Amino acid sequence: MRPEIGSRKSRLRRGYGGQAADGRQRSGSVLILALWVLFFLAALALAVGAHVSASLKLAGFMKQDVRAYHLARAGVTHAALQVACNTNQWDAWSEGAWNADPGVFIAQVVGDGGTFSIINVHQTPDGSATNVGLVGAESRLNLNRADELIFEQLMIRVGGLGGGQADALHKALQAYRETKQQHLLTIRAARGYVEPDSGGVAPLESVHELLLVEGMDDGVFALIEPYVTVYGSSGKINANTASAELLLSCAEAYTASRERIGEIIAQRESEPLTKTSELSSIAFLAVRSTAFYGTAVGYTASGGEAARIQFVVDKSGQRQYWHEF
Repeated sequence: MRPEIGSRKSRLRRGYGGQAADGRQRSGSVLILALWVLFFLAALALAVGAHVSASLKLAGFMKQDVRAYHLARAGVTHAALQVACNTNQWDAWSEGAWNADPGVFIAQVVGDGGTFSIINVHQTPDGSATNVGLVGAESRLNLNRADELIFEQLMIRVGGLGGGQADALHKALQAYRETKQQHLLTIRAARGYVEPDSGGVAPLESVHELLLVEGMDDGVFALIEPYVTVYGSSGKINANTASAELLLSCAEAYTASRERIGEIIAQRESEPLTKTSELSSIAFLAVRSTAFYGTAVGYTASGGEAARIQFVVDKSGQRQYWHEF
């Protein structure tokens, strides 16, 4: 019997040892699982933290962009008020002109230290130049009111067209505007707004409509775009702000005015014209603009990316054009 008892005790000892080993294995597995869970949670926390940090940075950038945009909007409003309230009878891009006053148009502080500035671009013999303040739309040739001879000479001088091509382009422009007018009358009649066919021509709403005119191509348009506009009510050309190329085109169109136009080009930078009487009765020239181009630039106090709004306002301060970029 003793051997049997010993054998049973031996089996019991082996059983207890196996259970202890299994317990240790299970404890080790639980520990490894716990470590993996902790590792996963740590990685998840790092990923969430990085995402939140990136989102906060993005939100900060967006906040600065919004601030800069509203500063630029404030600049447009400021410029419109300056135009509407100004009673000066002349404007120029030279020093001393109301529309080019740095004290009025540069680094104007708003609210928490953000600022806006108003700048403009005009054509010079060496290309384009950026200046302080506003520049009149009459610095360009108004396509809706353009004198035929001046239009053709500008196409020849700046656009590189021949005389016959320039004449054909002017006729095509008139035909386009007549067709547009008839189309608009047809639409109005279809909507119940019956009105007599008054003939006439529809105005261009953008200089880019020129690209729809027969005979106009991208190359010619790129050359003449800085010299033409659809804004302004006078149809005249501002002798103080028009480019030399545009004024010389006027001189070619009306040779009797050539000498006086040459004098104006030579003197206007240091001595702008302030009275229409100084124009020697040249009917197509003026010294006062009726609409103004400008670009409002908003700068946040932190020096973030600037926001820009290009605009045109008329003499009453009403916006005629608005482009954000």
